Amino acid sequence: MVRQILIAEFKSTGDVEIRLADNLPSSSSNLASQGITRCSPIYSLEMNPWLPDCDNQFHITYFIPLSAYDALAVLRARLASGLQKYIWYSIGLPSVMVIAPATSVADEVAKVLNDGVRARENWKVDNGTCSRTSRQCSFAEPVAFDPNVHTVHDPEGLDIDIASIVHNISLGLSEFTTLSAQFLPQLLPLSAKIAAKVNTYIQMAHRLAAHSSKNCDRTVFGSSHHQLYRVTDHLAQLQSSLAYLRSQAFSCVVPLETSLCLLPTYGLLGIGEAIKALHLCQQTVEAAFVQYPLPKIIRENFAGPSTGVDVLREIQDWESVWDGVIQPIDKTIATTSQLISDEPRPVMMFVSGRLGFKEARYSVSVPPQALTIGGSPRWTVMTLTHELMHSHVRSLLDALFTDNGTTAEDCPIPPILPKDYVSYTSYIKDRSRKINPESLKQSLRFAIYNFARWQAAAALNIASSERTLKDIMPTTVESLRAVVAESWNLANEILAHVLDLHYFYNGRRSQYMESIWRSWATVPGVVEEIDHYLLRSVVVGCTDIKGSISTRVSTVCDELKDTLIHINSHRPSLTLTEAIDRLEKYKDTPWGFSFYGPALYLSDVCRNFFFSSSVQTALLHNDQNATKNDAGHFDYTIDTGEFDATEFRAPFVLIFDRLRRKIAGADTKDAIEMLSADNAWLLLACAATKEPF
Repeated sequence: MVRQILIAEFKSTGDVEIRLADNLPSSSSNLASQGITRCSPIYSLEMNPWLPDCDNQFHITYFIPLSAYDALAVLRARLASGLQKYIWYSIGLPSVMVIAPATSVADEVAKVLNDGVRARENWKVDNGTCSRTSRQCSFAEPVAFDPNVHTVHDPEGLDIDIASIVHNISLGLSEFTTLSAQFLPQLLPLSAKIAAKVNTYIQMAHRLAAHSSKNCDRTVFGSSHHQLYRVTDHLAQLQSSLAYLRSQAFSCVVPLETSLCLLPTYGLLGIGEAIKALHLCQQTVEAAFVQYPLPKIIRENFAGPSTGVDVLREIQDWESVWDGVIQPIDKTIATTSQLISDEPRPVMMFVSGRLGFKEARYSVSVPPQALTIGGSPRWTVMTLTHELMHSHVRSLLDALFTDNGTTAEDCPIPPILPKDYVSYTSYIKDRSRKINPESLKQSLRFAIYNFARWQAAAALNIASSERTLKDIMPTTVESLRAVVAESWNLANEILAHVLDLHYFYNGRRSQYMESIWRSWATVPGVVEEIDHYLLRSVVVGCTDIKGSISTRVSTVCDELKDTLIHINSHRPSLTLTEAIDRLEKYKDTPWGFSFYGPALYLSDVCRNFFFSSSVQTALLHNDQNATKNDAGHFDYTIDTGEFDATEFRAPFVLIFDRLRRKIAGADTKDAIEMLSADNAWLLLACAATKEPF
């Protein structure tokens, strides 16, 4: 693969000056051109491509195929070998290009691709210039869809603050749906989910407004107008996420000069194929949880009489809790008839200018680096799995704190049920009493309270030489909720890490640690919270190790320290140096025990009660390219840069396999051009992911 930068300077006359270059244009040359300069990296199908002489005449034909990878695989197999040197590709919606001396090559490509093309645009370039009249477009018929499923209800009668947001969503979603039907039909299911969620909030807003006007009493979750504020906030989040997604997915559709990508380095062809790749990765994860609706299982099947699992133990001896526990979720799945999943929450994927990956209730954003070097350990798109697990953890915790017709949905911190407070605090005050939680759900809620109390004590450094923790004694429902709120973000991170390690890395602890710390070492803010990141990684690494707390923590600390020293020797980092020093300092001290103990307790709760081997199997989607090695781990049997008839069904197995190769040093290409080309291929492969989802 050869990388070139395709540069187009749009003049006020309507003409476009075209050239190919090895590097991005400088700002000074852009200003001197007195036009709008747009560019995008493109990659050749062959190692020795035909490069045009801009002093002569040639043609560029842009194709928007249904799947870029599949189109390139067909061209590799069926196009005459002498013509393959004219084929290029990008991560934009115009993802397959023909750059050739005559249009006959593009006509032959169109014949081979047949009905797999959604749109096509041809530019005739003469002496480096393409005139407005020499640009022609053609389009396939849009994919049919039911407008009723994608329509947002009229917000008439609602407060102007909500109505204005709904109107924005309605217009934006209409455009998004129309463009999806034309260019990216893979996103039509997402459009329907967004419409359904917005309509649910509209109905909720009408109901709450009616209650508020009647001066209703406060409910468990606050007054009606407080709930209305939350509805407004969530509609605003949907509006913002949709605006990002719509602008990025459909930037630079044909005709090319009618739209603009907000990421200047991809300003000519956009990033539409990359956005599709991110969404199909997310949909494969969602499909596994639709097949095995764990939040619904927790909400309904864990609500019966207690199974006898007693999580109320002192921090020194909680491990005996897990004796004889056999994955309650998998056991429930095996004995439950057809369970219908709740409607999945719409999750929109887009690129953000922030330095890192970020999950919110309705979105997951990736940094711009993921578009260029997302195949490298430092910016691997494998980081998406952690963010997607945050979305799943939200659903698990919503289900866990749903009881007796009430719901924790949309609450930033869950409510503490009065009956929970009475039962739980009675146990704290008199441990001689045998507390038998009324259900496994309540027992697991108590586990969250345990973690929160112990974590609060650890944060205050309340520990004795006997390695015990003094109690944080909540005296009211509000005080217990405050303690839970203080550690809520940490709890979410721990749960997401545990599920991430075991669902997507198949428990490969050393590779997981190297992956997350290579990434964290790049983000400036990590060094300011180094203890927090060490805590998360150490306790997650302990989940499949047997023995005492001190043995488990010591084992993982030693492994992690060796990993950090190895990474630091290749790319020195203040973050890594500080982490190595802290590991040595805390490992064998009483303070170290109280530091790791509460979080290790929560990670054990997650591993035993929230992880499902059935989901782990479903995430592989029976991908024929995912093969088990001698160690029982999955590898992916295709080489980077290949285009063949492969059917991708488990994109994160592929992504992790590329990451594993990079970490192992099997692939040592470090030049930005090669990293960029490898990543473009990886994104196109993920964008070719097939059903089920």
